[in-house]
Amino acid sequence: MRRAVHPYWRDGLLAASLLPSAAWVLLDRRVWAYDCAWYGRATLDLAAALAEDPLRWLKLMTTVQELKAPGISWLGQLFAPLAGILGDADLPLLASILLTQLATLLVMRRALEEACPGSPWAAFGGTLALAAAPLFVGLSHEYYTEPLQTLATAWTLLAMTSAPRWGERRLAAHLLGAWSLGLAAKVSA
Repeated sequence: MRRAVHPYWRDGLLAASLLPSAAWVLLDRRVWAYDCAWYGRATLDLAAALAEDPLRWLKLMTTVQELKAPGISWLGQLFAPLAGILGDADLPLLASILLTQLATLLVMRRALEEACPGSPWAAFGGTLALAAAPLFVGLSHEYYTEPLQTLATAWTLLAMTSAPRWGERRLAAHLLGAWSLGLAAKVSA
């Protein structure tokens, strides 16, 4: 019987593939423009409202982005308190993007392993190709909602490739979660 290769070292390599993006985040001092600035401001407004007035925060959770997707602000507010420690509001918000991309890579690796059973190297290679894709790398150091959309898509792919093994309830729960994340990440066509 062939011994299974533990996937954790591959996960470590996938995490290491984000190190150049992390370096870019640390070195890039440009002012955010347009949507990045809007998402950043909304995120910091949410974090401040939670600290100052939880009832206002509850209302703001539904109105913070007006016509834009609120998911990035909902997630980013968890990282916003680190701004006081780091002395920079951009770094913790961009850390949320990098962690979102790491989650995307891990979910995609698992989806590809389900799609290619018995071929962990093919799954790892496919995931590494995603990690190296210019758009994936380019969005790693900007505060846009697209990484969250990519995670929702990868999660949906995982549910699709795992459907034969999962029961109906588990599949429904994963699809509901993935689609809810997708709706929070993208509100228009």
